[in-house]
Amino acid sequence: MAPPASVLLLLAPLASALPTPNNFCNDYSFTYTIVKGEWMEHCCHYMQPGNHISYAVEFTPRHADEVILLKFVADDSGSTGHCAGSKYGPKDWKTFDPRSYTGHDNTYVEKKSITTSGAKFKLLQMGIRFTCHSPGEGNACLVTVDRMKVCEGDGCQFNSLDNRTAIAGLTSGSDAA
Repeated sequence: MAPPASVLLLLAPLASALPTPNNFCNDYSFTYTIVKGEWMEHCCHYMQPGNHISYAVEFTPRHADEVILLKFVADDSGSTGHCAGSKYGPKDWKTFDPRSYTGHDNTYVEKKSITTSGAKFKLLQMGIRFTCHSPGEGNACLVTVDRMKVCEGDGCQFNSLDNRTAIAGLTSGSDAA
């Protein structure tokens, strides 16, 4: 099966006087249906390189679906407006901690700070990619994302401002060669 056409929704990161960590991308309350072996990804563009980028994501795989959550950082200096891994996006620079999660309607929260020291780029993007590894029913995984946030700096946390307008890129694809 051919990979799906890439879909992209892009808005610039928030520019506000919020306390550190800052310049975050934020999205909430959406559900993906992902065919086995394919993925959906949210990415945060135009981030300043520094020592750390952090993220927080709360999600629920449905049924007995097994999904793999992969985080990556990419060179966004070309300002393509496309997520890494898409046809016109940059290549991944580093990938971090691919983790497998199994459904049964368990809700998972993952928060982490990632070091970006050593990045020689003008701008970075960070992506969070959900891959359907093994559907519990049928040929697709169902993943509900309650909240997702990416921040410049350490300590990305959920707060009352998280239910604002969605601010992220979106793309899809397949890991098939």
